[in-house]
Amino acid sequence: PAPPAHLPAPAAAPAYPQAPPPAPVPASAAAGVRRRPAVLVALAGAVALALAIGVGVFLASSGPSDSAGSGPAAAGTAGSAKAASPANPVDTAPGGPPGPAASPLGGHWIGTWGNGERDHYVAVDGTSFKMIYDLDDGRVAGTLRGDVIDGRWAEGALGAPPARSGWVRFQLIRDGATVRLDGVWGTDLGVTSGTWQVRRVDGRLTPQAALRLTRNGSFPAPPP
Repeated sequence: PAPPAHLPAPAAAPAYPQAPPPAPVPASAAAGVRRRPAVLVALAGAVALALAIGVGVFLASSGPSDSAGSGPAAAGTAGSAKAASPANPVDTAPGGPPGPAASPLGGHWIGTWGNGERDHYVAVDGTSFKMIYDLDDGRVAGTLRGDVIDGRWAEGALGAPPARSGWVRFQLIRDGATVRLDGVWGTDLGVTSGTWQVRRVDGRLTPQAALRLTRNGSFPAPPP
């Protein structure tokens, strides 16, 4: 049966509790969230660029300096004040340690005559004998026959007629580990002026001596 009209309708059943709706996000905060990844990317790029610049500056500052010259031009400049001599001619070769001579007799020798010991450098090619010594650009050209060397010597500026010249004859002497040349020399007038003894030190040639020994035009013509 229908309820009486004077009675109120029954109340609706209460709904189960529900979570409150999320609070609205302000527009400025939402924009900040969207911009944050872009800011981080830009910051990381700036840090990487700063590191690259720092490494480049460090490498540049720790590299070799180019202020000093090197090579042959620098060696010639360093030695330009030295006086000319067989071991150090004016037109020097590049500096460096002595190199080996090409023949068993070639290399560094010491001569005892005049006022004491003098450096000699020898090159032998077949029967051709050449020697330079440190007195007024002294040089000898000769012919090796067995153990005898007949040659001519000259002294004076290179590229000009010799100031002094004459003849020389050496006898090659081997005495155990010692190798020496026992010689006599004289002038173009045929006068024997004295003895000339040279002993071999080793088979090394300075770069300057090696250069001088290759300049055939500076040597006198050997006797026939």
